[in-house]
Amino acid sequence: MNIFSRTNQTPIQLDVTLAEALNFTQSTLKANRNGRMTHEQTEIVRQQSYARLRKYAGKLLIRLGILVAYVGIAYVINPFATTTVVLLIGGCLFGLPAFFQTIDIRDAWSDLRTDINQREVKMVVGRVKFAQYGEKARHLIHIERQTFHDLPEQVLSVFTAGERYRIYYSAKTKIILSAEPIDPNARIDDSWEDLH
Repeated sequence: MNIFSRTNQTPIQLDVTLAEALNFTQSTLKANRNGRMTHEQTEIVRQQSYARLRKYAGKLLIRLGILVAYVGIAYVINPFATTTVVLLIGGCLFGLPAFFQTIDIRDAWSDLRTDINQREVKMVVGRVKFAQYGEKARHLIHIERQTFHDLPEQVLSVFTAGERYRIYYSAKTKIILSAEPIDPNARIDDSWEDLH
C-alpha cells in the first residue's frame, strides 16, 4: 500500500497561511501527497541547500584560517617549537573540526543531488514542538522523530507548538515543502511506522 494513499483520499483544503509561508499551491500539495516534488520545489530545495552549503563552507574557512594562524603564531614565537607537538595540538583543536566540516559539506552536496534527481517527498504526521535548547531554539522544529533545521522566521511563525500537522519534506535534505494542519479531533492513523 502506498504510504500516501490514505492522504490522497481526503480532499485538499489549502491552509492559506501555511501555503504563503512555504510557497506552495494546491497543485504542489497534490504532488507532495503523491510523494513527488514539483519543478518549482526542486528550485526551492536547490536554493535552500546552497545557503546551507555556503554556511558550512564559511565555517570550514574559519577553522582552516584559525589552524594556519595557530601554526604561524607558534612559529613566530619560537621557530624551533614548530614541532610535532604544535602540529598535533593544532590538528586536534582545529584540523579535526575542519575535517568533519568537510564531511558535512560532502554529505550535504550528495543529499542535494539525490533530492534534485529523484524528487522524492516524505511525510511526517504529529504534533509540532520547537527546540528547547540553545540560542537557535526557534530555528528548529521537531515532529515525531523528525527534526527540521535552519527554518526562517516566516516559516516558524505559521506553526503552533502542540498542534498537529502533516508535513511533506524533501527526502534527503529535509526541507519542508508543504504542510497541512490536522483537525485536533481527528484520529491520526498515519503513525511513523506506517510512513516508513
